[in-house]
Amino acid sequence: MEGLVTLCYCCLASACRAKKREFPYSLQDFFDNCTIDDINAMNEQIARQQAEEEAKKKAGSAGGEESRKQSIEELLGLALGAMGLDLESFRQCTPGEFRAVYDSWFSHQEMLMHRDWEVGRFIATTAVQPYSNKPLKPTDLIRFPWEKDDGTGAAVPKDTSSKEKMEELWKKWKGQSSS
Repeated sequence: MEGLVTLCYCCLASACRAKKREFPYSLQDFFDNCTIDDINAMNEQIARQQAEEEAKKKAGSAGGEESRKQSIEELLGLALGAMGLDLESFRQCTPGEFRAVYDSWFSHQEMLMHRDWEVGRFIATTAVQPYSNKPLKPTDLIRFPWEKDDGTGAAVPKDTSSKEKMEELWKKWKGQSSS
């Protein structure tokens, strides 16, 4: 029930902000002014809308893949739990603004992940270098999917399996160490 009232509050506050009207209630005031009849009416309206959306999906999804929509609770959890926004900042975001913040946050998280993998690869390269007869570059050990091939601009082939790659590296290493 608390999630439903919070959802309604956020929707109303966002709609007022979009129309440049003041929304006179805080979240707590909104909770205090909601009656059980109001909550039941909201619940019925949401159930009707969900039924209509399901009917549209069934009618229009003949084999087509549909994007999954997230509930306000999922977005709230993402914003507060993962992204570090506070409730007030989340409530003040329009959907477009939240999408921009999310896209920026996601890009940053992806960059951090890439950096961690590249640091690990660098450490592995320095650990293996003393046992190699020739200088090694980190990309000699492994090339990541987000990296481009040298000079060609083509993406790294994804059809090479891990086992095949390990066997190839093992042969290279054995050939260098026996020389």
